[in-house]
Amino acid sequence: LIAMLEEPTGQAGQNYQEREPEQMPGVIPEKSRFVFKKPAFPKIRLPKFKSGLVLPAIILAVLIGMIFVLSKKPVAYAKVLLNSQPLTRSTTVKVKHGGTTDAAKMELKGQTLDTNVEIEASIYNKTDAEIKLDKGSKLNYDEKDLVYVLDDDITVPAREEQPNPDDPLTQIYKLGEATVKITAGDIGDSYNIDSGKDLEVDGYKSSEMVAKTKSKLSGGESKKVKVVAEADKTALQKKVTDAAKEKATSDLKFKLGKTQRLIEGSITVQITKEAYTAKVGDEAEKLILTAYAGASGLTYMDSELNSLLDKIVQNLVPQGHVLSEKQREVSAIPLGNSTASVLNSSEADMQITLKTFTVTAVDKEELVSAPTPLRSSP
Repeated sequence: LIAMLEEPTGQAGQNYQEREPEQMPGVIPEKSRFVFKKPAFPKIRLPKFKSGLVLPAIILAVLIGMIFVLSKKPVAYAKVLLNSQPLTRSTTVKVKHGGTTDAAKMELKGQTLDTNVEIEASIYNKTDAEIKLDKGSKLNYDEKDLVYVLDDDITVPAREEQPNPDDPLTQIYKLGEATVKITAGDIGDSYNIDSGKDLEVDGYKSSEMVAKTKSKLSGGESKKVKVVAEADKTALQKKVTDAAKEKATSDLKFKLGKTQRLIEGSITVQITKEAYTAKVGDEAEKLILTAYAGASGLTYMDSELNSLLDKIVQNLVPQGHVLSEKQREVSAIPLGNSTASVLNSSEADMQITLKTFTVTAVDKEELVSAPTPLRSSP
């Protein structure tokens, strides 16, 4: 500034030259204190999935989440205390064939089961169309006014037209034929007809269908002796009839249903037919007796008995209680034949005893809908 002032007037600033700023050695310029660093994010490497595995993985994750949520769903538990009381009742009821189950009459429906005569029959069709006969269809034997029923369903084919072997220029008909087992409608020796007997098919004319017995009775028992004498005949008769009765009883029990009960002592067995090959005094190397027996007995159904007992004891069940379905014991004992009781194949007096419990009646729907107090855990 002094030099500038000392220069002559008018020359000031003419010889001015721009000077470079002087730099002091060893001195570093001060930087700004307000500098922000760039954020650095960590690098994450994701595993590579195949496109076909992505959707199943998502579905699996959703299912796991649903299971977790449902497992946390609140559930209410109810503890029900049941009060049980023993109940025992013994009474006398009458089992009757053709009767009805009636608690007021103390009567139980029964059924007489028997081993009727069983034979085979051939059914002939005289029409041009096949005919179907249902199980239980009737065949009538008019000579003795007897009725037999079919044991199974059958289909009898239509008749066929064939050349006449005696006259090739003419035609003859071969009747349609089917064989079926039939059972007598009742027991008794009158049903023991021989083979070759004509039967009428119920509901059809003789010009449409006919039937014929094919076999004799089956199920007889035979024994042999070498000498024909009265004593031998008597002994043979006892052995054969005993065997026939035993077989008839066995056949009767075989016919029982799964829940059908046969009343002990109600079985009646009778000999329906006896046939000797020789008479007393005849000369013969052996004597053969064939005997046929039929058996009948009185039965009842478990369901009918339980239904009757429930009605008999309903007035003994305390209010608010019901009979237990699990703890139940029933005994049925026939009283036998006496002046005050009956026991045969069509009617029987029995002592029935029921041992069970009554339990508190619980309405599950009402229990579920009833409000339940919540109890928090400590």
